[in-house]
Amino acid sequence: MIRFAYLGALLVSLGGLALIDRRWRLAFWAQPRRAALTIGVGVLAFLAWDLAGLALGIFARGDSPHMTGVLLAPELPLEEAFFLALLCYSALLAWRAFDRRAARSEAMRTEAARTEAARAGRDGSRAEGGPGA
Repeated sequence: MIRFAYLGALLVSLGGLALIDRRWRLAFWAQPRRAALTIGVGVLAFLAWDLAGLALGIFARGDSPHMTGVLLAPELPLEEAFFLALLCYSALLAWRAFDRRAARSEAMRTEAARTEAARAGRDGSRAEGGPGA
């Protein structure tokens, strides 16, 4: 059972990200196709990077009693794909949350500027002896 500890931790973590995503509708609950494509492309790119690193001898698989021992390719454990999905999903959620916050802040600034301009327009017409004077 200890062989599945790392994979289990990754799956629990992915589940936690999915709950965050569902609560604030950031990725899969907002645009499921885009989210799947974004995470899929990210995972494939990182897997290609891993494979290149393994082929060049830069990376090596470490042994651990907490890993399943299932390999996707020589020296590439199954858990690596789930870790990369976790990495890409967390980055996507962070990006979407920051982007949403920035858009909300910009909308508030724009509205405040419009309100200020409208006040200045009303005050200016009164000062010049216009209709509101």
